Amino acid sequence: IPRVTGVQTCALPISAGKDKKMVVWDMHTGCIVARTPPTGPDQLKQAPTCACWGGRHRDIKGRETTSYQLATGGEGSLTMWVLDPHAGTLKPEECQLGNQVRNFTALAFSYDEAYLLAGSSSSDFTAVHVKHKVLHSTTVCGSNGVLTIVAQATPEGDRLIVGNCKVLLRELAGSKVPILENDDLIATLNHAKEKKLEQHVVRFLENMVGQLD
Repeated sequence: IPRVTGVQTCALPISAGKDKKMVVWDMHTGCIVARTPPTGPDQLKQAPTCACWGGRHRDIKGRETTSYQLATGGEGSLTMWVLDPHAGTLKPEECQLGNQVRNFTALAFSYDEAYLLAGSSSSDFTAVHVKHKVLHSTTVCGSNGVLTIVAQATPEGDRLIVGNCKVLLRELAGSKVPILENDDLIATLNHAKEKKLEQHVVRFLENMVGQLD
């Protein structure tokens, strides 16, 4: 049975597995919205280890369409997809990363959905321009691999919080976020909710707790 690797938005979770099939489900009805074909150019070439939604797909002029965009990542692969829920189709487009090879482990779109941020087991994250699907930059952000990324809008621009398997939070744009210990992670999450800390901190901790399951 394929395991769920995507996050939920618009009640549409993604499931994918080693059988190289990806399915988008409607949580309200339990029905399949779209699936990748078993053969052909639109098939899933490799089982993803991470996935995320990126809001509405935009046309060449930057206008929102009725389709959605999402991304999947895995061993040496980073793909953006366009979901047309009305036609029931998933169309892939590989990101052009040059000679860079990474095992991607965490994905997030920037707040304005102009960039895809892809964390890797190499303890860095790659920024890809969504419109052109090309590599923008790669940033080293610690050690022990990246397990989750959260992007938040601020007056100064996107604020990124990146977490690794030691649950060390590194703020890449100036916000004060504490360093946490693994064995205190769940307690820290509960404390953050009780104290009503910033939502991006709570969401980050929830993502990290999910990695423990």
